[in-house]
Amino acid sequence: MSTDNQDSDNLKKIFAEAAEIAKVVPESMQEAAFHRAVEALLGGKDAPPVKPAPPSPAAPPRKQARATKPASKKPGLATAPKRSGRPGPKQLLEQLHQSGFFAQARTMGGILKHIDTQLGYRYKATDLSPALVRVLRDGKLKRTKDENGQYEYQQA
Repeated sequence: MSTDNQDSDNLKKIFAEAAEIAKVVPESMQEAAFHRAVEALLGGKDAPPVKPAPPSPAAPPRKQARATKPASKKPGLATAPKRSGRPGPKQLLEQLHQSGFFAQARTMGGILKHIDTQLGYRYKATDLSPALVRVLRDGKLKRTKDENGQYEYQQA
């Protein structure tokens, strides 16, 4: 009977060592690492049958992606236009064009100053420049260079 007891103690030591080895492996691979360690510790002999470990708890379900808004029913409009109190640069320039602001030649600095002081909107030159080019290409404005090399925009 002492050999059975001794064999049992040896197996317990082997299993304890295998468990220690398996701890350093990612959780998803621990069971396989444990079995390999037992085989190695037994010297290549087949390991005694071991109950499979209970399955690890399932990972929490991923959050679903936010649903996108359905397309607008109006043809040509993908989404409803934004209703902000501040007009976009191109819209603002078209308003200035309609009001006759560009009857005289205006530089970028003059346009920005007018928008800030008279209309109360603050835009940077980098915001307004692409919109000026778009309005220019639409044929509503023309531009020339002044003596300082700055562009002046005027009604076409």
